[in-house]
Amino acid sequence: MNLHPRTWTLRARLTTTFAALFTLAGVIVLGVSYAVVSATLTGPGPGQRVPRSQSTNQDRTDPEAFAEATRLVAEEWDSQRSATLTSLLVQSGIALLLTMALATLIGWLLAGRTLRRLRLVTETAKRVTDTSLHERIGLEGGSDEVQELADSVDAMLARLDRSFDSQARFVANASHELRTPLAVERTLLEVEIAEPDASEDLKRIGGQLLRINERHELMLEDLLTLAQSDQPLAQMEEHDLSDFVTYALSVTPHENLEVVTELEPAAVVCAPGLIDRLVVNLIANAVRHNCADGWIRISTRADLDKVTLTISNSGTAIPPHDVPDLLLPFSRGRDRTGPGHGLGLSIVATIVQRHNGQWHFVPRGDGGADVSVELPKKQPRISVASRSAD
Repeated sequence: MNLHPRTWTLRARLTTTFAALFTLAGVIVLGVSYAVVSATLTGPGPGQRVPRSQSTNQDRTDPEAFAEATRLVAEEWDSQRSATLTSLLVQSGIALLLTMALATLIGWLLAGRTLRRLRLVTETAKRVTDTSLHERIGLEGGSDEVQELADSVDAMLARLDRSFDSQARFVANASHELRTPLAVERTLLEVEIAEPDASEDLKRIGGQLLRINERHELMLEDLLTLAQSDQPLAQMEEHDLSDFVTYALSVTPHENLEVVTELEPAAVVCAPGLIDRLVVNLIANAVRHNCADGWIRISTRADLDKVTLTISNSGTAIPPHDVPDLLLPFSRGRDRTGPGHGLGLSIVATIVQRHNGQWHFVPRGDGGADVSVELPKKQPRISVASRSAD
């Protein structure tokens, strides 16, 4: 257990500081009181004469008796003075301990009340992600530094929200605008190639241009998917993850590859369009970067609160230090060729994040990779209502 003050919460440190200052003040007051009382309680000591009011006639005529009486009175006085000071220390010490405990409790309560509004700011800041920037703290009930901090965070979230929306709209609009000329270009090429008098060179070049056109259309589709995945998930439905795998295998050519599936029912609440694209991208990636006569193993599993999709494939060896680069947009790694354009894994990462899930891409020692995706069965509901504190 780490008891270093730096590891304490701010509330604990404020309480400790308040209690320490109160204790220091109490000790100073106690010390001053002890000094004042000690100086006040002065009386006859050894060698001092007994006041006449405290001596008898015999004492006054007998010097030895008078000296003995003086000594006894001095000792009694010293005893009473010592008992008084000791009683003062004990009773004041007990009172100081009790008031110190009460001060610690009051300090804890006051610190908690003071930090309650700051805790709302912290909780909202932790909860907000790039997909829930519409949420605000909405702190009310004060005009202090905490209120100023909350208003500043709300203003920052508003600016980020507008920036993310603007970026998503730009990507979506640009993708839509580029779709039309690409569709027109594809139609014209198909018409020209289909002409009876088309030359072999025209057909060859037209076929190459059609493949380039198809690649551009796929890239635009991926850009649209990225833009849509940044928007709030409006239509959340319950689907079986194994159904997405079955569909993805039916639309993804995988000739000359051994495909082994272990599909258990795995119902999950999700955005079906995005999860469909996630599964298709992962299976297409496993097929595209495989080797001749290779294999793919796909499994789905349902646990208590999550579902898991696992895809393993053979292929060329991937250096572990290349993995972070593979997850970047438009990155295809070293010596990776084919029709892809490097957006597949980026889309997977974005979709998993939008569904509050986790995923892992681990290269296999003998080539290929193991990919696992974990999604919660139900998505949490995010309240955007403003919150206030006393």
